[in-house]
Amino acid sequence: LSNEGDERYVRMEDVYVAQANDTAAVIQKSIIGKQALLLTPGIYSLDVPISIDQQGFVVLGIGFATLVATSGNSALVILADDVRVASVLVEGGSPTSRFGSTQPLIHWRGNGGVASDIFARVGTFGHLACINMTASVFLQVEGHGVVLDHAWLWHADHDDCSNDQWPDSKSAMGSVSQNGLVAQGDDLIVYALQSEHTFGDQVKWSGENGRLYFFQNELPYINPYAAEGFNFGDCYVGYRVSNRVR
Repeated sequence: LSNEGDERYVRMEDVYVAQANDTAAVIQKSIIGKQALLLTPGIYSLDVPISIDQQGFVVLGIGFATLVATSGNSALVILADDVRVASVLVEGGSPTSRFGSTQPLIHWRGNGGVASDIFARVGTFGHLACINMTASVFLQVEGHGVVLDHAWLWHADHDDCSNDQWPDSKSAMGSVSQNGLVAQGDDLIVYALQSEHTFGDQVKWSGENGRLYFFQNELPYINPYAAEGFNFGDCYVGYRVSNRVR
């Protein structure tokens, strides 16, 4: 807030309060004419993304509301400008047996806006029947002037399906990922980014005038390309900035 009085209040009658048994279609229809979406605690199975196309819209999760993308789709697509998203966990729920690649779990295409406390993951988890899952990109930002205020983007290295086996857990050996953050928009500011264990570049940055304050990274503990005869580090890095960035 730059000045007193800049704060904005959203009345509860202008909020759609979602429940975990809501489908993406129900949520999409119900937010028409609203100013905000409140995701109550639970696991939301989404076969198509929730798309936000209203400027200034707010998406708020409570109690680790979890959006699971199940069909190669994104979980959340931001199309409008100045959107705010906070306290949401998104998860790759697309089986590796059916999908070779997927859309970004969060696809941020609008300009401006703030994403706060964003958690994204892929792995082999009990609530998804211990099936190996894939997520190509966890968070892709194409809009300009976006602020990302803390994000943890995690390819699981442990899970509840591996009987404490580590580091060669089912998630590490069977689930698939590529990139944590793909930053394509200009003037992106990121505070506190954690990107861990993805099978490609953990961060790919091609936008201009970007800024990142605090970066924590863990490369995969198990080389995902051992069977193909090369090492992770032969092709991929923790943080890659495009040669085109000036």
